[in-house]
Amino acid sequence: MKKLTATISVLLVLVMALSAPASAIAIITSDTFSTSAKSADKWVTDRYEPEEFDRSDGKLYLSVGPKGYYKYRSDDKKDKYYALQGKKLPVEMPSSNTWTATVKINIDDNWFSSNDGRRRAEFRVDLVDGDGNTLKNSSPAIALVKGGSGAPVLKYYNPKAQGSWGMANRFVNGDKETEDLTVEEGWHSLLIKANNGVLTYYFDEKKLGNCTLTTKDVYPSYIALNVYNYDRPQMVEWDNVTLYDGSYLIRQLSSEAQDKKDERLESQYEKKRNNWEDKYTEYMFDKSGSGTFNVDYDGRTVTLKKGEYYTQSKLKSLFKISDKDWDKENDMLKDALSNSPITPTTREKKEMPDSYWDY
Repeated sequence: MKKLTATISVLLVLVMALSAPASAIAIITSDTFSTSAKSADKWVTDRYEPEEFDRSDGKLYLSVGPKGYYKYRSDDKKDKYYALQGKKLPVEMPSSNTWTATVKINIDDNWFSSNDGRRRAEFRVDLVDGDGNTLKNSSPAIALVKGGSGAPVLKYYNPKAQGSWGMANRFVNGDKETEDLTVEEGWHSLLIKANNGVLTYYFDEKKLGNCTLTTKDVYPSYIALNVYNYDRPQMVEWDNVTLYDGSYLIRQLSSEAQDKKDERLESQYEKKRNNWEDKYTEYMFDKSGSGTFNVDYDGRTVTLKKGEYYTQSKLKSLFKISDKDWDKENDMLKDALSNSPITPTTREKKEMPDSYWDY
């Protein structure tokens, strides 16, 4: 079973509670992707023009598609280098070599679907020295990668070891202990921090790793967002690209705090599974029959139709069954249906995604 957790609302509360700017920090460049954002026209093509780079409801929708498929790219852009398609935003130079670049990414159901195949989205920062000279092969990046039917994983690029991507399958918690990292569904923050030539990578409050460059004279010049084109349409949703002048403070969760978070999310995803079952579990009374029949329960009579499917939620509504405990609700529904002169057959109209299970 794939692992996942988190809802958008929980994530936003978590980020607000656990992330706070340091006293000297200031926003240098940002884009909230509202239609009125001043930086909207400043984005330029990175390696290859994406299919779409659209703003809607304060979010960025970065899509790749047929225009960027291998067979449609010109001969001089057949290399895999140009399969990574997106745009980059020029940023102002920080006051020192201590700075933080961030972006939010929506890890939706498609990242966990077994039918969606390979996916890759990258957040990258291009570097220059204090004189504005480009530092070649020295661009730190974080990639969200899905390799076929598996769950997505995180990787980060180490500019010091050129061509080397580290697998971010573990993180250091607030107790300075190393834990296994599970990529969760929902909105998440990706952060790349630089401090005197030391680069550090974060996924929300989780520290993924770091590396020390050969020079301390490093400054951001562009922030790039890309999606890899595997010769089929794909879309990734982004929000809030920001470059901070200074070190953005990330307070990491202790083991105890992480356990409490896990318990809360486990309860929420149990409710999510219950809602799915109510919506997609269907009951049929006499598939080949017609007409109606009555079922008496708890002092009321409910008229049902033969040959028609009823969702579990619909039957609970008809029988006025409601309880905070979902298991009790199902027991009450069983009691009601035990009074039916026709024993129903059931089916699952739609299979529950693996990502709903085994938090």
